[in-house]
Amino acid sequence: MAPVPFTVSVAEGTLRVSGRPLRAIGNHTFVFSNDPYYTVTFTVKDGKSINFRAEREGQVTDALRDE
Repeated sequence: MAPVPFTVSVAEGTLRVSGRPLRAIGNHTFVFSNDPYYTVTFTVKDGKSINFRAEREGQVTDALRDE
């Protein structure tokens, strides 16, 4: 199965994944603003995100940073 790209960006002062706004709920952990059951947790090393994990209803997607 081919990897699915996720774009992480900041727009209008809001962190977004694939254009969808996130809301912080803890250290490096966010939920989508319109879906509080869909969590995104970033792994940070030396002040830089190196990957993230998206989880919803038991489904997990891990994404590595593409430089």
